[in-house]
This record gives sequence, C-alpha cells and structure tokens, in this order.
Amino acid sequence: MKTITLYLLQMLLCSGLLYGYYLLFLKDRKLHAFNRCYLLGSFVVSLAVPFIKIPYYITLTKDSGAGLQALVKYNELLLPEVVVSSSQNTPVAAITVLYGLYACVAAFLLARIISSILALIKKRTGSKIQKWRSLTIIETSDPAAPYSFFNWLFWTRSVDEYSDRGRQILQHEYFHMRQCHSADVLFSESITALVWVNPFFWLMKNELKAVHEFSADAFAAGDTDELEYATLLITEAISCKQQLLVHPFFNNQLKRRITMLTTAKNNRHHSLRQWMTLPLFVVAAVLFMISCQSADQQNKQNPDTAASDPATVVPDQNVVIPDSNSVNNTEPHTQTDSPQVTEVLKIAPPRVVKDPEVKRLAPPKIAKNEPGIYTKTEKDASFPGDWARYLMQNLRGEVPVEHGAKPGNYQVIAQFVVDVQGNVSDVKLIKDPGFGMGEEALRVIKKSGKWKPAIVNGKNVKAYRKQPITFQVTEG
Repeated sequence: MKTITLYLLQMLLCSGLLYGYYLLFLKDRKLHAFNRCYLLGSFVVSLAVPFIKIPYYITLTKDSGAGLQALVKYNELLLPEVVVSSSQNTPVAAITVLYGLYACVAAFLLARIISSILALIKKRTGSKIQKWRSLTIIETSDPAAPYSFFNWLFWTRSVDEYSDRGRQILQHEYFHMRQCHSADVLFSESITALVWVNPFFWLMKNELKAVHEFSADAFAAGDTDELEYATLLITEAISCKQQLLVHPFFNNQLKRRITMLTTAKNNRHHSLRQWMTLPLFVVAAVLFMISCQSADQQNKQNPDTAASDPATVVPDQNVVIPDSNSVNNTEPHTQTDSPQVTEVLKIAPPRVVKDPEVKRLAPPKIAKNEPGIYTKTEKDASFPGDWARYLMQNLRGEVPVEHGAKPGNYQVIAQFVVDVQGNVSDVKLIKDPGFGMGEEALRVIKKSGKWKPAIVNGKNVKAYRKQPITFQVTEG
C-alpha cells in the first residue's frame, strides 16, 4: 500500500510540475505542434519516471570540509545482488475496499471509451460508405456531424462539400485525420481512465484536444480570411453535440479557437520557451528517479527504501590503507605462500556506516598472526556452481514475515572470507535490518561448502567477498 501511495504521489507531483510549466509559458501560444508533443510527453514522463529508481547514496561528513560526499555504490568485493520475496497475508479491510472502488471507477471510464468506439463502428456499418484517397467517408444523419475518427470521416448531407463552408470544414477534418489526432485522444482518454485520481491528467487531456483544434483551424483558415472562418465557427457551433473520441468541427473551446485565429503570431521568446522544457524534464527526472539517502540522518528509514541504498564505507580514523604510490615501499605481509601484491589489506577493513535501522555490527577483524587478506585480485573467489540459484533455493523468503516484518524491501549485506583452500570463514553482517534476515543469510552462506579461491600471480590467496541480499515482503 505504501509503495502504491508513494508512486501515485510522485506521479501527481511530476504531472503537476509539467502542467504548471505548460500553463505559465505554453498555453494559448501559437506553438501547436510543440504543445502537442509536450502534452503527450508529459503523460509518458509522469507515468514512467516514478517507476524508475536510481539509488545514489550521499553521506554527510563532519571531518571533511566539503560537507557532502557522493559515494561509489560498491566495490570489487561485491557479488551480484539476490532478491527473495514473501507475501504477508493481510485481512480484507479498508484497503481492499479502496482498491475495489478504484477499479470500479477505472472500469466504468474504460467502458465509456469502448462504448464510444462500438457506437462509431455501428454507425459505419449501417451507413453509406465512399472512398476518397485514403479516407473512408461515411454518410450519417447525426446532428453532430461532420466529425472524424482516424481515417473515418462522418459527413452529413446538410453540409455541401463544394461550398466554401463545406470546403473549410473538410480541410479542418482532413488535417485531424492526416495528423492522427484520434490516436492522441484515445491514448489520453485511456490514461485518464486508468489513473483517474490524477486531476492534472484530466486537464492535460482537455488541453490536448484544444491544441488539436487550434492546429486544424490554422490549417483550414490558411487560404481564407480569418474573420470569415471565425464567423463560420460562431454561426454553426450553437447546435453542437459534443462526443467523446471524435473530432467534431463544431465543438467547445469556441472562444479560445477564435482568439487563437485572430491573434497575430508573435515569435518573441518562443524558442526560449521551447528550449526551457529540456531542463524541466531533466529536473523532473532528478527529483523523482534518483533516490538519495543521508547516512547521518537521525530519522528512521522507511522499510520500502531500505533496499535501495547501499552501505556507505568510510575509513576508520585508525586505519591506514596503502595506495598504489606508497605501497611499493612497504614490506609485504609475512606470508610464505603468498606473493607480494600492492592490494593486500594488512589491517582491519574500513568501518561501514549503516542505515539508522540497521544493527550496528562490528566489522570483521584480522588477527595479527593471520595471513594477509586480499581486497583486489586477478581472479575473484567464486562459487563452483550457480551462486544466485543456490541462494534462491536455500534462503527462506518467509523469515521476515514470521518475525513480523511489515511490507517493504529489506537489504542484508554479508561479508565473508574465502581462504586458499576454498573454505568460507569469518562470515559477518555489515548490514542487517533485523527480523531474522541477517541470521538467515549467515546460515545459507556458512553451509555453501567449498569455493574456488581467489588468484593473484597464479597462486591461490585469501580474499574477501560481499553478498547483498534483498528480502521483499509484499501484501498478499
């Protein structure tokens, strides 16, 4: 429920941002083709952007004067993430009623669209049909005619197509059909029906229809007097009957259509208005696609976002990690069966700053008499079979549900060592959201058996590996 609510909220905010820009800078401007693309793109971006999540972890550091440091997500130690899921049984309650209500309204609106399409098909079936070029002209007695739907032109005999009036109407409808405006209307109507709770979609849908009429009017009045064409709109619009999916010539938005016809075209700032939409879409993507998390925040983290953010690794104050420039002058770790390599970690690995809800576990320690453990190798330690499949088959996804975890995503990160014989040891948790998930990850990793050791300079060496595991708890 929280995930759906968050998506709807982000979609609402994104569509509101895009529609707000249209209202302030593009509405009632003679940018018909651009406005059409903008409105259609606003539908797509508003629906798609909240679905896409790019985790980007930011930590506030007190020691560095920079203030903010962006961290690379993981390092060479990390194995591919594995996701296991379980379902939490929830009682039939208000949530089910809300889902049912939402589905009923959406089904009703979709049924209206299907009914309108079937009505048009019925009119076509029972009417006289003529072919003209790629168009299908259908004679009808419908008082709302003339109107068009894709390449179907519903025409009434009360309009003489050879008169100036009929010719202008024909040009108007022909432009609708040539530009495939019916596809735009069908798309916007369907999206509005499916996401009827978003008021901005209803506003954008109406604006899209208005832009269609503006562009068709400009085409039809191109070789005639604009005031004469405006008079035609006024005298014929009184008996108009609006329909859902078609483009009738005599429809609403009359005042705006006449204003758009009689207003002189002003190209001032038009290019700027168009180019400014590019950073607007970028801002929308940054706001709603990138999921940022502060490592130092004191507020509790929602479990829905717990799996989106990687652990932040910062060096301990007492840890010295050799770099590539200084390590050559450092004596290698005393070890008889391992070559001298610059990437040997001689002391404890970096401290891990975990999320607020994550248990603060001590990082793995290396004993003073223990051989060096490699953090970078020519060939990483690997499981002899399909490691992801092994985890999926052995991890119990129902563990968080059994321990009372709420619906959401929870991430565990385990660190372990693979020695020169391929044995797994020193299995530790560096990120554990609780609810028994960390213990389950340790259990499965410990019983994984023999691994293929890491290799440096052709010899087996001891090396670290990290394994992220995401437990998904869904409402069932």
